[in-house]
Amino acid sequence: MKTDEDVLDGFGLNYSKGHAILNMLEQSMGGAAFQRAIQAYMDEHQWSNTRSSDLWASLATETSVAVDVIADSYLELAGFPLITFGDDGVVSQTRFHNPGVELPEQRWQIPVATRYRNKESGDITESVFALTGQSVVLPEYSKAEWILPGAGGDGYYVWHTGDRRYKALLENLDALSAREKAAVFANSNQLLQGDIIGIDQHLQLLGGLLADDSMTLALSAVNGLRGIAGMYFQTELQSELKAYITRALTPWYEKLGTETRADDSDSARDLRPRVLRTLAEFGDKPELVAQMSKLAEQYLTKPESVDQRLGQEALRIAALFNGDEAMAKRYIRAYRETDNANLRSNLAFAMYFRDQAAMNSVLASLAKGDIQSGDVSLVIMGLFYASVDQRTLYQEFDAYFDNLAAKIPEFYRPTMPAFTSTGCNSENVALREAFYAGRDSSMNTQLRKSQESAQNCIATAERGYAAMAEFLKGP
Repeated sequence: MKTDEDVLDGFGLNYSKGHAILNMLEQSMGGAAFQRAIQAYMDEHQWSNTRSSDLWASLATETSVAVDVIADSYLELAGFPLITFGDDGVVSQTRFHNPGVELPEQRWQIPVATRYRNKESGDITESVFALTGQSVVLPEYSKAEWILPGAGGDGYYVWHTGDRRYKALLENLDALSAREKAAVFANSNQLLQGDIIGIDQHLQLLGGLLADDSMTLALSAVNGLRGIAGMYFQTELQSELKAYITRALTPWYEKLGTETRADDSDSARDLRPRVLRTLAEFGDKPELVAQMSKLAEQYLTKPESVDQRLGQEALRIAALFNGDEAMAKRYIRAYRETDNANLRSNLAFAMYFRDQAAMNSVLASLAKGDIQSGDVSLVIMGLFYASVDQRTLYQEFDAYFDNLAAKIPEFYRPTMPAFTSTGCNSENVALREAFYAGRDSSMNTQLRKSQESAQNCIATAERGYAAMAEFLKGP
């Protein structure tokens, strides 16, 4: 990375990629061997500078795996591979890409840890192999009922095992650990975006995760449902989608309730607000909107009486469904006057106003400096998230843009196109493109990335519309 644009383009990726590669190497070597190698590396190089080759050399002392070759192939190549398991036992790799995107092919050196069930004996076997070329023939996989690549939840690659075996895997999620289920969910998101599986298969997985006892997995599934809702809520499928989300989340709603309990785990305190927010926003529970609005009032009046995570979502629902100019002014006033740091932060995250007068009031307050500079971006994000048709909002935003841009920390200013989220809406994508045209060129990288993400969402929604409609009809 040599320029500010390079840094922005890879923001966050280097850390997540490095972490994933080390996890993959640990899985291939075995935990004990990996730990010994890391301890030796730390002892040998304490108080000194190192290169990546020093770490690979230390790891190599504890394994026959070609650590340096694997690591260098991942670090030197952009993107990541898609590993496909054919019915005939052929395992192959290609470069993963979204539909319609042409990229030069690459070859990775990939350690692949798998667990699979033999369809004849029913035995479950663990296996590790190296995929160093374009393909390899491994006959044992042709006899598998289902295959889990990335066993243990590690592996910096996307995988697909064919529709039949993938369906069998989704029907046998109980054979997987919680970490592995989370990895299957992450993989499913990539497969859906890459048009490798249908949205019905993705929803089948979400249903399995919601049925799991793990609240952490349920939270991932709820967030997954929110992503699906964002694709189809403003379409002719809205009524069926509302009914489906209500059915899917009601069991957790009944289990968790609407009030924080003394014996709640952290997972329960994370999951409850998300379930309530999703049901209120995308489900068919008008009484819940009223409850959340009442809770928002309690939180504003006596913030210490409401769990802050629940309070944040209550504020958001109140703004989305009942947010007029008076409420917007009250949120701003509470932000300025409170000495409760959590309430102030949650108010910045909850400016989800759709009413035009309310939006204008919030933008004017931003321009006056009523909101701390570090929170300006959060407020802008909230307004654009809540706005379905963003034409009027962009007109008002344009009048305040230079003022607001100056209030945002300089290092963060190039990311402003990400603040103005479009949702899965082609008209809003066009509005954002036109709005930022000719503005500060430092924003171009983030604009390109944000537009690409939105266009991928739109394309995924269009491809999956028929399957989504069929899924919502039910069996």
